[in-house]
Amino acid sequence: MSGATADTAGLARGLIETGAVQIDRQPRFLWSSGIRSPIYCDLRLVMGDPVLRGRVADRMADLIRREFPGTELIAGTASAAIAPAAWIAERMRLPMSYVRDKSKQHGMMRRIEGGPVAGRRVSLVEDTVSTGGSAIRSALAIREEEGDLAGIVSIFSYGFEKSARGFREAGIEHRNLIGFGDLLDAAGLESGSDERAELEVWRDRTGRA
Repeated sequence: MSGATADTAGLARGLIETGAVQIDRQPRFLWSSGIRSPIYCDLRLVMGDPVLRGRVADRMADLIRREFPGTELIAGTASAAIAPAAWIAERMRLPMSYVRDKSKQHGMMRRIEGGPVAGRRVSLVEDTVSTGGSAIRSALAIREEEGDLAGIVSIFSYGFEKSARGFREAGIEHRNLIGFGDLLDAAGLESGSDERAELEVWRDRTGRA
């Protein structure tokens, strides 16, 4: 979806301006997976900008209406996508739930909290998709509880081949609002420039692992 619309470009610039996305030529950011990256996304910072927050919520709601019509419930992955899922559910006037990485070990022992997913068409919200592992696990949890998974929508995706392959193998549709190329465009990195080429090589190499 790189460079799809002027609004997409504006949202990508907004992520950079708020500090929600940082780009460095050196892979100095360490992810929890152990991957070292030249790009770091902390989309929680979008919560602190009410204008950008509203624009993201509107566009994500539009994306779901267009790509996954008939959605009856919005689910978010815990914990980073709980807030975006709430914004989107409010826009669409739909019930919401969120999916834990694993079931609680006390109380009702639930993995999915909020509105029940069984028998409902569910769109799952993720903030950032890198390798796709956490999103796929959450999607499968929805299926295990007899939810009708429409697909996954993310605010940003690195576009790794590994995540695309994982979604295909699990039979999961994925759509993203902002792509890797959109971020590079918003950062002013022109096609063919050395810095952009280095970042694209990193993405392709890391995404195949």
